[in-house]
Amino acid sequence: PLPDFGITIGYGHHWQDKDEGNDNGWSLLTSAYYDVTKSTRLKAAFQRNIRFPSIRQLYEEPSGDPLLKPERAYLFQVGVEQQLPGKTKLGLTGFHTTAKNFIQKDDASNMNKNYAEYRYQGIELSAETCIVPQLLARASYTYMDSKDKSSPDRDEFQYTPAHRFTLEGKYDFDFGLTPYFALAYVADQYTYTKSSVSPTQKMKMEDFVLVNVKLTQKIMKNKWSLYIGVDNLFDENYETSYGYPQRGRYLYGGIEFRI
Repeated sequence: PLPDFGITIGYGHHWQDKDEGNDNGWSLLTSAYYDVTKSTRLKAAFQRNIRFPSIRQLYEEPSGDPLLKPERAYLFQVGVEQQLPGKTKLGLTGFHTTAKNFIQKDDASNMNKNYAEYRYQGIELSAETCIVPQLLARASYTYMDSKDKSSPDRDEFQYTPAHRFTLEGKYDFDFGLTPYFALAYVADQYTYTKSSVSPTQKMKMEDFVLVNVKLTQKIMKNKWSLYIGVDNLFDENYETSYGYPQRGRYLYGGIEFRI
């Protein structure tokens, strides 16, 4: 509505029909920004999201429960973006999310169930620069404080890291070659003993670092691309859920054609 002020509003309505009863719910998005100066932008947003249980969560044997309720989440964000010389941008965002009826498998019964309420809040710092022509570099750090309000025996929501740092970059050579690099550091995530074990014990999971690399070569006026990459370059042994090791070093390659 104004040269330095913008606003977005969106609404959605959703239905799920099943033999055990029908569910419906609404979602809402509102966001706004204000450019204090040509290089400084303030922004804020609110979202109400709804997610219905999946077919697997409803009916898969033996963990499915056809009476699961939809998840609801309320998200608030406020932040600032600052443009700097050299095509560089910095960002700071604070967020607060409350999730109700969150669906997760109960360790004791091995059944999917709705948990009353989870709360997430924290900050994210980000930086992006193209100060060197043809080079793009990004970095971000997220601190997240989580709270499991559905259980008096738990503090943090399990498998939710408190610290996450990412770094990525790519360089586009004039002859069509693009090397890409990405690093992710994840720290301070926890798991808990099964609810059948009393008292509940909290255990810190191992921190880990993942490195991915990729090379892409464009040919024939950029219509064809040949690529090869490695995920988890250093074959890190890590878990994001207790007892479920993630994939080790993974080598891939391919050819892509664009019309």
